[in-house]
This record gives sequence, C-alpha cells and structure tokens, in this order.
Amino acid sequence: MKLHNLMKELGSVTVLEHLHRSPNDITPMQQEAGCLMPMSIIAGKETINFRGILGRQLDIIANKERRKQIVLVGPELIVLETLASLDVSKEVLVAIDSDLSPEIVERIRKNTPKGINAKIIQIPKLPEPSDLINATMVIIGFDGGGNFVLLPISSKSILSFYLPNYFFGEVILLDLFGYPCFDRPYGWVTINKSKYFTQHLTLSRFKR
Repeated sequence: MKLHNLMKELGSVTVLEHLHRSPNDITPMQQEAGCLMPMSIIAGKETINFRGILGRQLDIIANKERRKQIVLVGPELIVLETLASLDVSKEVLVAIDSDLSPEIVERIRKNTPKGINAKIIQIPKLPEPSDLINATMVIIGFDGGGNFVLLPISSKSILSFYLPNYFFGEVILLDLFGYPCFDRPYGWVTINKSKYFTQHLTLSRFKR
C-alpha cells in the first residue's frame, strides 16, 4: 500500500512512528516519505518512545472529569491503541474526512482496538452541537515555527468543519516533539495556533 493511503487509513503520526523504527530501510515507503512526511523532525534522533510519551499526555486528558467525550481528529491508530491501553472509559469520537472511501472507513472501524468505546464519524455526519458540550477535541500536530502549527490537510479540513460555529469545548494540540519543524511536505498545511487551539501540550518535556 502506498504511503499516502496508509496515512489516510492509519494516521500520519502512526506512520511516522513506523518510519522512525526503521530509518535505514530502503523501501518504496521510505522513498516516498521525504515528500509526504516531515522527516527532518525525527532525522538523527535517538529512539523515541512515541506511545510512552502519548500515554502520559492522554492520561491527563482522559482524567478531565468535566469532559465526558474525546473527539479525535483523524484516524490516528497510535492514539486509539494508547487510549485502549489506559483503559479509558470515556466515549471517543473519531472524526474522519469526507473523501475516504467506504472500504477505507470500514478498515478504520476494524482497526479500532478492543477495550475502547469508539465511534467512527465521517464529516459532515456529526453529532448535534449540544451533544459535544462536554467534549475535548484532540489533534496531533507539530510546531511550525512562530505561532503556527503543521498538520495534514485532512486534519485541517476536519478542524475547520467543527470550528468556530460547531464545537465549543476544549481543543488541545498534542505537539509530538516541542521544537519547530520547518518542513512543508506535500499534503500538509500550517495554521494559526492561537486561532484554533485552547491548549498546547508539548510531549517532549516528558522522559522518553
């Protein structure tokens, strides 16, 4: 499967973790990565425990008592697996883009780990705004320099659909590394951090 399709189905950060585990493999996926992924952010870095770092931050989010739901922007399998390992009881709504085929949507459903109360929702088929009052929206992105965030176009599309007229809860950016990434790979965009996010959690401050 081509890298672009894997990113749509598994999530960009899930694919990035896989690429980080095998940086020296000369495969078609690795060759595509230079154009489609922000590879400089992991180039030359020591082994990074993606799931351990995510677990610490997601545990904080999952224990927000006032928030009954988590809205995950994009089908990030690594986030769903980490939430399942934390035994999170909150409902998780996985918001996915409208351009995904029925076959990909079905595979996303099948990939959802057991032990988590998750629903796959494809925009524009979303819950009523009143049903999301007590929700926290979570999106993984990268510091794009200045006051900007780098994230896939599909994530931007979902975020723009919800905001500013549909979703009124917390919108939390999970910054995987905490230092600027100046790559601008194909299929990614930068957005204004202050405009879209109410909280910025930097994962890199936790021990790897």
